[in-house]
Amino acid sequence: MFFPPARPPTHTQEKHDALRFRKGKGGGGDDPREMAAHVVIQYHVPPSMMNDFMDAWSDAAEKTWGEEQNTVYSLRKFATMNHHFIAYGTWESYDAYLDHFTSKHMRKLRDFLADQDIMWFVEPLKNIGEDESK
Repeated sequence: MFFPPARPPTHTQEKHDALRFRKGKGGGGDDPREMAAHVVIQYHVPPSMMNDFMDAWSDAAEKTWGEEQNTVYSLRKFATMNHHFIAYGTWESYDAYLDHFTSKHMRKLRDFLADQDIMWFVEPLKNIGEDESK
């Protein structure tokens, strides 16, 4: 089965989605703006692009680590698959995460991923433990 490369949303679509999310439409239950934002991103990187990917990700990470409300941002490689990576990030609020996602350094990373046809998938996570900060 073939899955086309994931394409990041356009900047206009990002703004629309961010505003829709901030207004509380499309969900129910707890207001996510009152919780920490936890996300996981899976990257499928061709082996020939591994070094370039790691350089591009590291450039974005340097700026991400400087974001005031970012508490965790790390990259891991699957031990059994050379072309699969997982990034994990936590921000003190969803508004801070949305600011991160629409930042210039993340747009640059997403452009790199699109230009290189690197598939990526992002999923929000819900903390089910007692310590909301981790």
